Amino acid sequence: MRLCTLWAATVAAACLVAAPILGQQQKKPVVISFGLNSPVSLLKVPDVQKDLNLSEEQVAKIKEMAAAEEKARANAKGQGLQKLREVLKSHQEKVASLLNDEQKKRLEQLQAQQRGIQAFSRQLEFTREQRQKIGELRKELYKEVVDLARNGKAEEARKKAAEVAKKLNDEIYKVLTPEQQKKWKEMTGKPFKGELPRVRGIFGNVRPVPINPNIQPQKIQPPPKKVKPNNIKRIQLQIPVQ
Repeated sequence: MRLCTLWAATVAAACLVAAPILGQQQKKPVVISFGLNSPVSLLKVPDVQKDLNLSEEQVAKIKEMAAAEEKARANAKGQGLQKLREVLKSHQEKVASLLNDEQKKRLEQLQAQQRGIQAFSRQLEFTREQRQKIGELRKELYKEVVDLARNGKAEEARKKAAEVAKKLNDEIYKVLTPEQQKKWKEMTGKPFKGELPRVRGIFGNVRPVPINPNIQPQKIQPPPKKVKPNNIKRIQLQIPVQ
């Protein structure tokens, strides 16, 4: 009995010592896609390849995937959209097996820098006041971009939007608390030396979705199905709550 008690105490002590060590282990980085944005759109940029220290073999495989994505995007209308989704999903898995853990972690950081602070409002736990301030900043800074677009100056508007996006991100950083700023630096790592491509939509580049703290998400009701007269009694009206 004494030996059993001593053994149990030894095991318990070992667990107490090991617990902090296990708790300190960091979660392994993973390769993710944002909507229709593949990690390949970043990895095909020469400066990004240099930042991640990709090998010639890795660069060659990234080049092949980038060509396949461009082809899929060119035929993304109609049923081709499903094909594009399949291509992006398969590339996400291929990139995950292609990069080592260190490269994956840096890719995550570059994706965060590419999307900007406002895309991580949930992770950074924005307050209502911060959302309100960011909404005001966005409205103010993008006014000139909107005016250019309305006057048919699409190319000028595109260039101005790129400048505004960077300035807006810098201004939002000032709105963050010291704790939020620290967390953002941890998420993004060292600043990227170069220009990251803008977040892409199905057919091209798009700007980030604006943050409006006064708009609550609404459930969209599907259109009612046409039914035969003898089935009318079975219909239950669904009136959306305002």
